[in-house]
Amino acid sequence: MSYFNSCRFNPTNGGSIYAASSDGTISCTDLETGISLSLMNLNPNGWEGPSRWRMLYGLDVNSDKSVVLVADNFGYLYMADMRSNNIISKPTLIHKKGTKVVGLNCNPLQPDLFLSCGNDHFARIWDMRRLEAGSSLYNLEHKRVVSSAYFSPQSGSKILTTSLDNRIRVWDSIFGNLDYPSREIVHSHDFNRYLTAFRAEWDPKDSSESLVVIGRYISENYDGAALHPIDFINISTGQLVAEVMDPNITTISPVNKLHPREDILASGSSRFEQ
Repeated sequence: MSYFNSCRFNPTNGGSIYAASSDGTISCTDLETGISLSLMNLNPNGWEGPSRWRMLYGLDVNSDKSVVLVADNFGYLYMADMRSNNIISKPTLIHKKGTKVVGLNCNPLQPDLFLSCGNDHFARIWDMRRLEAGSSLYNLEHKRVVSSAYFSPQSGSKILTTSLDNRIRVWDSIFGNLDYPSREIVHSHDFNRYLTAFRAEWDPKDSSESLVVIGRYISENYDGAALHPIDFINISTGQLVAEVMDPNITTISPVNKLHPREDILASGSSRFEQ
């Protein structure tokens, strides 16, 4: 079993989950039976050297089109049919050749649109109806690696990105001028090796689409302890709304996800599960 780099629940069947792995496979696992089905294997002949070994990172599920989208460490996008479990298109170069595509996100209201982001310092907007190399609708340039890029969860009209330059960027409307972000919010999330990249995540319950959550790398001193809080930020104002910490947890929490209906936060620590 290889490392999972991304996973998504099936939006139409919460009992199954899709995962993209470092061994170049996509799997669909039935959570009740524990049985996994392989949808794709980009390394069918096993290890053939670093120049040919493909790892999958970005992943999202487009339930409107019954398609699983994944992207690899060489800049390519792949699509698999959720019904037949077969690859349905040739690989498409969506980022600079030879660079890792770390994130994919489908628009919740416009199923033909999706976002990608990667190590080439860009987040890109694509239209699945005319998908080919160099055909992105917009290219959102950043100063460093883009760890994540998401459409807003309810309207799909805003864009939220996290970059290793310690900035959270917000575009208020995909229908306006996208040459520059509407806001840049300074936040400590650049990190050393061996940590999962920090990602600002929307609160899916927030109808104003202004609240996000993200872990913090550099901690302040809390009575002599470095607690590395998890920050809740209002991206409309850039203000810190709240910070979550526990004196018994002194590790860093780069992975955070808010429950779609309940006031519950799931968090992944740098050393153990929370």
